[in-house]
Amino acid sequence: MIHKTEDITNDQIRTADVCVIGSGPGGAVVAKELAESGLSVVVLESGPQLTHRISTRDPGAFFSKYMQQGGLRALLGNTFLASMQAEVIGGTSEVNSAIIKMIPNKILKEWIEEYELSGISVEEMRQHYEIVTAELGVRPTEDEAQGPHNKLVKLGLERLGWDSHPLHRAVRNCEGASDCLTACPSGAKRTMSVTFIPRASEAGADIYPLCRARYILREGGRAVGVRADFLDPETRQPRAEMTVYAKAVVLSAGVMWSPILLRRSGIKGNGWVGKNLCGHIGVAAFGLFDEKVDGWWGASQGWGSNEFFHRGLVLESLWSPPAVMATRLPGVGHEYLRELKNFDHYAIMATKPRGVSRGWVREGLNSQPFCWMKVNQADADEAALGLKACVETLFAGGAKRVLPGCYGAPWVMKEPSESDILLTKRFPPSSFEFVANHVFGTCRMGSNPRTSVVDSWSEVHTCRDLFVCDSSIFPTGIVNNPQGSIMAFSRRTAHHIAERYC
Repeated sequence: MIHKTEDITNDQIRTADVCVIGSGPGGAVVAKELAESGLSVVVLESGPQLTHRISTRDPGAFFSKYMQQGGLRALLGNTFLASMQAEVIGGTSEVNSAIIKMIPNKILKEWIEEYELSGISVEEMRQHYEIVTAELGVRPTEDEAQGPHNKLVKLGLERLGWDSHPLHRAVRNCEGASDCLTACPSGAKRTMSVTFIPRASEAGADIYPLCRARYILREGGRAVGVRADFLDPETRQPRAEMTVYAKAVVLSAGVMWSPILLRRSGIKGNGWVGKNLCGHIGVAAFGLFDEKVDGWWGASQGWGSNEFFHRGLVLESLWSPPAVMATRLPGVGHEYLRELKNFDHYAIMATKPRGVSRGWVREGLNSQPFCWMKVNQADADEAALGLKACVETLFAGGAKRVLPGCYGAPWVMKEPSESDILLTKRFPPSSFEFVANHVFGTCRMGSNPRTSVVDSWSEVHTCRDLFVCDSSIFPTGIVNNPQGSIMAFSRRTAHHIAERYC
């Protein structure tokens, strides 16, 4: 059951076969699979329970209540990279665009060879992926849910003769409200809170929202439980303590929090815990059209292209509310207000290089993650290539001018040839308005304990019965959106855990 923790004021003690920290795509899959196998499962989630009926479509109000660090998290270093993750039952599945893709075979083979991952095969991972996507009901975005902004991107790609396809998403009866970022207002998105979490609960799992893990209990070189705090729903300050004793612990707290909890628990992984932070480094272009686009109608992201996939780039349509995206408009004062009035004439296209830059995560002020990354020139060059492709697509779709969002290039481009500068001139990383919402690597998977944190079954090398199931185990970026791959790897680990403890 999903417990109502708002009124809990006394310390609690629980016992279970498995304690899962986090309820996002990794933790939800593990909880569901283990509960259905007959194991007793307790899930701890630091965020509250959210339904589309009590959500708000105001990004500022939503972010402050349901996003980690109020939606203001960033990776600092030689440039600024915004990075948003949700803090709510269902994790970031509640606020993403529901795009589901599998890790490319080529990248998985690279991992298997370079990091000597034993027992993993492309065929096995494909099976896990197909099972979870079938349960989610993943399908191509229907034409009636595309909306004008996606169709303009489609038109541009087709006129250029580039690969063009509807994005596969986990939705059912999508109404095209284009509000994926602030949780689906109609409840059509097949998030963890409406799929795997309810199924875990029906199978007997106990889910505790507003219960933040503090550290992992260890004894004799193995994990034996979790110490956590129940949080006040308004202040998010501790109000009571929760102790869960378990045969195994699964850490699915995300790329930022999983390494922090490991370090708090005395697990450093030969210095690798929290290191190797990497991610998809995204950029976007805005196209202004004569006709109304009304970007708030249609799937937030419904159309894409793999034309540059061989370069580690994907192209995707994009929409977010003006409160999130309007900072990209040119001008100040009255000039800016004039541009803002034209926001319903804009379509947006984004690209995200795989990313070869690296950084780290540590516990910072107020016990929050402090994230640092140095973006190298190679990633900046790939971002420029992807951005040029976005500009060309928008012009081909009929845009009269395009905002590339690259300092040093024309801030407003009026014809496609102006985008040539993105390839003829080298732009430093600080030139771009980067976003890094897909992050990886801080608990890297590998066979060698000296260079990785978890083994091929996601078990921590230096602590038995402790597993990590989120994208922090990915050694590198994967080009594609990560949710489907996280769920596939987590299902594989869940079956391994069930075999050991059932």
